[in-house]
Amino acid sequence: MSVETKDLRSAIVQSLNEFHEGSFRVNAIRLFETLGYTSERTIEISPDTPDNFLKEIDSSNQLRRDKALVSRWKRADVIFQLTGEEVKAFGTGQASFRFEGEPKVDDRIIRSYLFLAIELKSGHYTRTDLS
Repeated sequence: MSVETKDLRSAIVQSLNEFHEGSFRVNAIRLFETLGYTSERTIEISPDTPDNFLKEIDSSNQLRRDKALVSRWKRADVIFQLTGEEVKAFGTGQASFRFEGEPKVDDRIIRSYLFLAIELKSGHYTRTDLS
């Protein structure tokens, strides 16, 4: 394992350990920054309750609350949004997302990623639960 990989692994572990103290949202932003993701496109949900999150993000009730385990959410917040253009601009130092090129602009197609942080209540969660 290269020194660079070990340093990144240590930085990730440190970022994860910081969740025990401080702001949940700030710690989530720092974790994503450690992973190489950052954007100025964000909103802050205050307070960061599941109800406020859903009012802001899912006002049309499209989210399947049973599948998303909403009843087990402790808090939820938007970290940031990355558009397709921002992802392309990051270059090779970032994990790549594939956006298929279109010969013309179709404003009905929105290509972006919304990064969220959701803290779950204590309990047992399977990989299937979290997927």
